[in-house]
Amino acid sequence: MAGHAFYPLTIGNRWDYERRDCMRMLNADGDAIEDLVWTSELTRELVGTADISGREYVTERESGFAIRPLAISTTALGLS
Repeated sequence: MAGHAFYPLTIGNRWDYERRDCMRMLNADGDAIEDLVWTSELTRELVGTADISGREYVTERESGFAIRPLAISTTALGLS
């Protein structure tokens, strides 16, 4: 991307992310006993600038939340 910023630093730019994670719990024999699924949302926004030692930096605000693991039966997922 010659000549273009990979991460555009214009004040007011905003990025919204949504992520879904899954974890499978196995018993000692390696059989699935439970699946856990959770989602997270994150927002990053460029909100201003700050001068540090004579150099200007863009400041970023990060906010978001995660919904922690939710047990789902392996039967419901078609795993049993």
